[in-house]
Amino acid sequence: MDVFLSDDARLLYERLLAGEVGHEHSDAVDELLENGLVRHEGATGPLTAAPPGIALRRLLAGRQRQLLDSLTLLGDHYAHLELLEKRFPAVPSAGGETEVLRGPAEIAAHWHELSATGALFTVRSTPGHSPVEQRWAAARLLSQLATPARFRTVCSSDALEQPAARAEAERLVQLGSQLRVFPAVPGELLMSDAGALLLVGGSRSPEPVAMLVRSPGVVTALRHYFDLLWSRSVPFGLRHGDADPPSPVQTQVLRLAAAGLKDEAIARSLGRSTRWVRRHFEALEERLGATNRFTLGVAAARRGWV
Repeated sequence: MDVFLSDDARLLYERLLAGEVGHEHSDAVDELLENGLVRHEGATGPLTAAPPGIALRRLLAGRQRQLLDSLTLLGDHYAHLELLEKRFPAVPSAGGETEVLRGPAEIAAHWHELSATGALFTVRSTPGHSPVEQRWAAARLLSQLATPARFRTVCSSDALEQPAARAEAERLVQLGSQLRVFPAVPGELLMSDAGALLLVGGSRSPEPVAMLVRSPGVVTALRHYFDLLWSRSVPFGLRHGDADPPSPVQTQVLRLAAAGLKDEAIARSLGRSTRWVRRHFEALEERLGATNRFTLGVAAARRGWV
């Protein structure tokens, strides 16, 4: 608790925990009351200390709220920066579409920049983080906790072996983040409309190294890679092959599409409307987590549906 409380507040808490009776009014008492570590027995009764486990949980929850508030404010600043950059565009310099980032602080700063607005796509491969990586790892977690619904993440199954990592994944899914699992992915990746960040130095490196890419062509190619990886992954908590098979009608739709027929031709072949065909495609894409017809076809073929 030393990092959360002043020395006076910590010493007072330890005395109360040891059974001393406290009645005094001081800054240390106010600090403990504000953090929920002590309470008065009645309106004017003695102070009672919360058990250490509960006390630490309350301190951590309070610090997390502070960090999330700071991240929200940081996002507002980046949104303002984006407006300024649109109003006063910078002249692009030669070689400015790719940049090498070194160290957790620099990587965390650019992670915040890319994750400030819009949809986000992440790939995670490492099961844990060395102390030198913790700063950028914290940046990733905080951005996901602040706006979980904007994230779609593919995790390596190795990344979920540790209980803490699995608990983090469960919490993100409960908050609305979309998470899928793949047996093995080659590295860490974050993508948004603003660019892509690839972590190329892992826990064995003296310090993490990342590549920041802003070239539209490269970012588009990486997005196609993510879509393919997403279609071949399974939702968190399921195993490969757990998705329910399509209905007989949906199987017909898939096979006709695989044969090269357009939506209109499939509709005529089945005596249905084009809108009816598209509704089935949308339902299949949602079930398999596909983002377009191509990734739907890949995911369906892997499951032997076509």
